[in-house]
Amino acid sequence: MVPFLYVYLSKARETGMHSWEETYAYLPHPYDLLHIGHWNGGVIFAISVLNQLGQWGVGRDLVLRTPYHFSELLVGFPPVTLALAFWGAWAGTRYGTARYSRTIWLIFSVTNIIILLLCFKLGPLSLWQLVFHLVPGAKGLRVVSRFFLYETLPLCIALSLACDFLLQRRQYVLTTVLLLIVVCEQVNFSPVLGLSLNREQALYDSVPDKPAQCKTFVVADAPPAVPDSGYDLYHGNSFAMLYSELVQIPTPMGFSTFNPPDWDFSSPYDGVPGVTDIAVRAVHYASAHNFLPGLCELSITKNTASWRNLRSIP
Repeated sequence: MVPFLYVYLSKARETGMHSWEETYAYLPHPYDLLHIGHWNGGVIFAISVLNQLGQWGVGRDLVLRTPYHFSELLVGFPPVTLALAFWGAWAGTRYGTARYSRTIWLIFSVTNIIILLLCFKLGPLSLWQLVFHLVPGAKGLRVVSRFFLYETLPLCIALSLACDFLLQRRQYVLTTVLLLIVVCEQVNFSPVLGLSLNREQALYDSVPDKPAQCKTFVVADAPPAVPDSGYDLYHGNSFAMLYSELVQIPTPMGFSTFNPPDWDFSSPYDGVPGVTDIAVRAVHYASAHNFLPGLCELSITKNTASWRNLRSIP
């Protein structure tokens, strides 16, 4: 982690890190521990516990959540898997195992419970505020709910421990049934990507060979028919990264949590009222960072594309 933190925290400090308001928005509620989306669970568990509660009128707003609008909070665990893991952790703490004592399992359980409690928010309150203000570099973390991804490993350990205890007590049928349920809970029909492979491939195929004089490039994207902040933020930059990787030509565009102070490519559009054309921004940025010679613009309109050399400020 040290090499990663050395780079990450230095850039975070340079750009001011994140505000508490921004971090708070991505803190999970306790019920997000079970927030697994609408498509999780296959045939048997097609509706998660949260959505079922919503049907009963408890937490009705949860039913309206979608993987796209709340993707950063879709980090929960299926109910039977979670319950079995908690029981396994309790059993380890209560009885110990042949290899590890009760004390080891107690430390294991308490550590992970503390991590979960630190991440949660209840209304305006959250223990993460202590971490945010007291731990150096904590302000560089924006999506705290991703700690749940780390919790997958201890959850699997606790789940294995639960099965081991059941097998030691010769509960073969019960163990088999529970494991089948756990497997069914892992079935997930939610889309892996919010991208259309066919669209991206068609867009890439529409780009003509770059002129020989082009050494770096930016993308001037066509704005969507319906304004969309996600499209505005990602698409031109993501396609620039894709094309840069495939064709091996550098680009100043991209996407990161922390960007250089004078980086201004979050909107890739040209000809939009109130938005400076990207060519102007690119020339200013390239001039300031000494790579203006050979800078080109890749202009995209629907499924067509064209190149032009940016020799000077338009």
